[in-house]
Amino acid sequence: MSELRARRVMADYVGLLVVLALLLALFGAFSEHFLTHVTLVTLANQIPALAVIAIGMTFVLVIGGIDLSVGSVLALGSALLGSALTAWGWPLIAAVPLALGVGLLAGAANGLVSVGWGIPSFIVTLGMLEIARGGAYLVTPTTLTVLRTDGTKTEYHITSMDIQGANIVVNWRGKNGKTTFSKFEKDRMEQLPARFDDGSKSKGRAFHRC
Repeated sequence: MSELRARRVMADYVGLLVVLALLLALFGAFSEHFLTHVTLVTLANQIPALAVIAIGMTFVLVIGGIDLSVGSVLALGSALLGSALTAWGWPLIAAVPLALGVGLLAGAANGLVSVGWGIPSFIVTLGMLEIARGGAYLVTPTTLTVLRTDGTKTEYHITSMDIQGANIVVNWRGKNGKTTFSKFEKDRMEQLPARFDDGSKSKGRAFHRC
């Protein structure tokens, strides 16, 4: 019986590997940018954070619970870490405990409310998801920074973003209240090389900060 079970488990793993190989071949055939060094590096950079979340979620699922807030709490911690290092001028030794502490408080609050008050974890963590998402939004207001040809720099609030084909269209509102848009290439979002004109005489190039 144990040998038969072991074969079934092995067959499941082999089946998953076959499906993964087929998906890689499929996406690689339809996109010339998929099986590239940049894609592999990007995936490798995402593995550590996802692995930590997956390990924690495993314990939650084992006891029959669920946590919908993990992604938003991770975003909030990351937002606090980035803002503390860049905008607030905190040292790394202080910014890292801040981010970890926020995650610890969020998890403790979920557990205490769910267990202490007997509320289903689905409802509790759904509420924490919205709280963490709102907190991340407040910590990191999205702006459009314009570096003008005369050396000046101005920030504008982004009102919405939309994906159109190979480009990302950013709608933003300037000081004059005028709403316009800039178009950026998705593959070069770190540079955002877009022409910018807010109606003034000076033009420049737009960069974003999220």
